[in-house]
Amino acid sequence: MLLNIVNDIYKINDLDDLRAITNAIRCRRTELSNRLKSGFKVGDNVWFLSKTKNEKVYGVVYKIDKKNIQVKVDDYNIWRCSPSLLNHGGL
Repeated sequence: MLLNIVNDIYKINDLDDLRAITNAIRCRRTELSNRLKSGFKVGDNVWFLSKTKNEKVYGVVYKIDKKNIQVKVDDYNIWRCSPSLLNHGGL
Protein backbone atom coordinates (compact mmCIF):
# COMPACT_ATOMS: atom_id res chain seq x y z
CA MET A 1 0.00 0.00 0.00
CA LEU A 2 2.79 2.44 0.89
CA LEU A 3 4.49 1.83 -2.45
CA ASN A 4 1.23 2.68 -4.25
CA ILE A 5 0.94 5.94 -2.32
CA VAL A 6 4.52 6.92 -3.17
CA ASN A 7 3.97 6.09 -6.82
CA ASP A 8 0.77 8.16 -6.89
CA ILE A 9 2.60 11.12 -5.36
CA TYR A 10 5.23 10.96 -8.09
CA LYS A 11 2.47 11.19 -10.72
CA ILE A 12 1.26 14.56 -9.38
CA ASN A 13 2.37 17.44 -11.60
CA ASP A 14 0.67 20.37 -9.85
CA LEU A 15 2.68 22.14 -7.15
CA ASP A 16 -0.46 23.27 -5.28
CA ASP A 17 -1.63 19.66 -5.02
CA LEU A 18 1.75 18.63 -3.60
CA ARG A 19 1.56 21.46 -1.05
CA ALA A 20 -1.89 20.30 0.01
CA ILE A 21 -0.62 16.74 0.47
CA THR A 22 2.41 17.97 2.43
CA ASN A 23 0.17 20.01 4.73
CA ALA A 24 -2.14 17.05 5.27
CA ILE A 25 0.81 14.80 6.16
CA ARG A 26 2.20 17.44 8.54
CA CYS A 27 -1.17 17.80 10.28
CA ARG A 28 -1.59 14.03 10.62
CA ARG A 29 1.96 13.65 12.01
CA THR A 30 1.18 16.35 14.59
CA GLU A 31 -2.06 14.61 15.58
CA LEU A 32 -0.30 11.28 16.07
CA SER A 33 2.53 12.88 18.03
CA ASN A 34 0.07 14.69 20.30
CA ARG A 35 -1.80 11.44 20.90
CA LEU A 36 1.45 9.76 21.96
CA LYS A 37 2.42 12.72 24.12
CA SER A 38 -0.93 12.76 25.91
CA GLY A 39 -0.20 9.24 27.19
CA PHE A 40 2.55 10.62 29.45
CA LYS A 41 2.18 12.63 32.64
CA VAL A 42 4.75 14.36 34.82
CA GLY A 43 6.08 11.80 37.29
CA ASP A 44 5.64 8.75 35.02
CA ASN A 45 8.47 6.22 35.03
CA VAL A 46 9.77 5.80 31.48
CA TRP A 47 12.69 4.37 29.54
CA PHE A 48 14.21 4.87 26.11
CA LEU A 49 17.14 3.50 24.15
CA SER A 50 20.31 5.58 24.28
CA LYS A 51 21.35 6.68 20.80
CA THR A 52 25.05 6.26 21.41
CA LYS A 53 25.23 3.14 23.58
CA ASN A 54 21.98 1.47 22.45
CA GLU A 55 21.07 0.60 26.03
CA LYS A 56 17.99 1.36 28.09
CA VAL A 57 18.00 4.65 29.97
CA TYR A 58 15.48 4.87 32.81
CA GLY A 59 14.04 8.09 34.13
CA VAL A 60 11.00 10.07 35.22
CA VAL A 61 8.96 12.50 33.12
CA TYR A 62 10.10 15.89 34.36
CA LYS A 63 8.31 18.29 31.99
CA ILE A 64 6.12 18.06 28.91
CA ASP A 65 7.03 20.59 26.23
CA LYS A 66 5.18 21.47 23.05
CA LYS A 67 6.93 18.80 20.95
CA ASN A 68 9.17 16.86 23.35
CA ILE A 69 9.14 15.35 26.80
CA GLN A 70 11.91 16.09 29.26
CA VAL A 71 13.08 13.02 31.17
CA LYS A 72 15.14 13.34 34.33
CA VAL A 73 17.50 10.37 34.45
CA ASP A 74 19.43 11.32 37.58
CA ASP A 75 20.13 14.38 39.72
CA TYR A 76 22.16 16.07 36.98
CA ASN A 77 20.90 14.96 33.57
CA ILE A 78 17.66 15.81 31.80
CA TRP A 79 17.10 14.44 28.30
CA ARG A 80 14.68 15.91 25.74
CA CYS A 81 12.97 13.03 23.96
CA SER A 82 10.38 12.65 21.27
CA PRO A 83 7.29 10.93 22.68
CA SER A 84 7.67 8.22 20.04
CA LEU A 85 10.97 7.14 21.64
CA LEU A 86 9.60 6.76 25.18
CA ASN A 87 8.19 3.63 26.76
CA HIS A 88 6.24 3.38 30.00
CA GLY A 89 7.84 1.50 32.85
CA GLY A 90 10.89 1.72 34.95
CA LEU A 91 13.19 -0.23 37.17
